[in-house]
Amino acid sequence: MPRGWGVTTDGKGPDGKTVTDPTNGIPPMEWVNALQKRTDEAILWLEQNAWPDWQKGTWPKGATVVNGGTVWRAQNDTALEPTETTDDWLALFPLTNLDARYLHADNSVNFYPVGAPVPWPMDKPPEFYAILQGQAFDTTKYPQLAAAYPSGKLPDMRGQTIKGKSDDRAVLSPEAGGIQSHTHTGAVAATDLGSPNTSVFDYGNKATDVQGQHNHAYDWFGGGPDVYHVSMDDVHMGNQDRATSDSGNHAHTVVIGPHQHTVPLGPHGHGLTINATGNAANTVDNIAFNYIVRLA
Repeated sequence: MPRGWGVTTDGKGPDGKTVTDPTNGIPPMEWVNALQKRTDEAILWLEQNAWPDWQKGTWPKGATVVNGGTVWRAQNDTALEPTETTDDWLALFPLTNLDARYLHADNSVNFYPVGAPVPWPMDKPPEFYAILQGQAFDTTKYPQLAAAYPSGKLPDMRGQTIKGKSDDRAVLSPEAGGIQSHTHTGAVAATDLGSPNTSVFDYGNKATDVQGQHNHAYDWFGGGPDVYHVSMDDVHMGNQDRATSDSGNHAHTVVIGPHQHTVPLGPHGHGLTINATGNAANTVDNIAFNYIVRLA
């Protein structure tokens, strides 16, 4: 309903001139009915569309209107038409669902861009969404999703985290888990154990084995050097081989007695083995969500 439209009860029109009609300024019933009809239509339109269309006139700061298929909010008291060239109006979002950036198919508002992973606390995704599990999708049916994932395949975000891209990496490139290269230092303290003694044990007295039995050979009345001759009435005896009787076997007693030995150890060190520990992969304290993406 155009702003300012109505009837007069003072006999004058909007221009201040006297209205010359048979009613003498009193509106007939048809006029009142027409006015109420327009008012009913305007109220019904607001109930169905939520925002009024922009019309010429002054709009207060904070007013929300529709103009050119876009919803606008007044930043100041203004009479200017909402356009991109004025700072008096802020464009909130378009009413069309051509790119699905702002509205679902049911016209509910959605400001999340297509392709962006969204944490979701359920195993079943909401309507118009899919869980990122590495599956293929129809690039013809979902062209905006295809713009984000040209391969036609969604990334598998199960067990994965998102990391800000460095300049030397490509978008959507995977990276295996790892830890930063580092070293460990370790030492085993040296110690001087001195020269400890062994335990004391008494081995008693031990004997050697018996050896040394022997005899000596000699010549009796033989010729040659060192041979002795004895004559007895023309009886000559000599050059007879003889030997002494055996003797000489003996043994020795070795006294061992209680004693101990010193074992020098001295200053020294030992090798150190550090055993592996930890999980199969690096992780932090976390809560599990499903990553979902909007289909459009």
